[in-house]
Amino acid sequence: MAGGTSGLFPSLAEQKKRIEEERKAAALAAAGKIPYEKQLDVYNAAIRAWGVQAQSWMVVEEMSELAKEICKLQRRPAKSLDALADEIADVKIMLEQLCIMHNVHQLVYDHMDKKIERLAERLGLTEGEK
Repeated sequence: MAGGTSGLFPSLAEQKKRIEEERKAAALAAAGKIPYEKQLDVYNAAIRAWGVQAQSWMVVEEMSELAKEICKLQRRPAKSLDALADEIADVKIMLEQLCIMHNVHQLVYDHMDKKIERLAERLGLTEGEK
């Protein structure tokens, strides 16, 4: 990609722009074919149908399935990519429900900002490069 530090990665400005665009997209369409409003309807219906406790346990179950797929990548990377993507999708869906159940979307983004800033500091990136 153009502008990256090694030609393999986008520049910091490009990454920042992408992150902002992704956050906006999450509010509109979540980068999928199903509009975000429809996704919210489905998530809320699942929470109503199965309850907060069951959906909370489902988050844990889906995260453990993702961990298993990550381990499989070490043995057979090419065969596991579709399964990895499938489990990432499951986890993202469940994390969205978890955010809804506890009304923490903005708080999560606030924490992400802090953690990303801390990571940038650890990597020696200056404020002017962000």
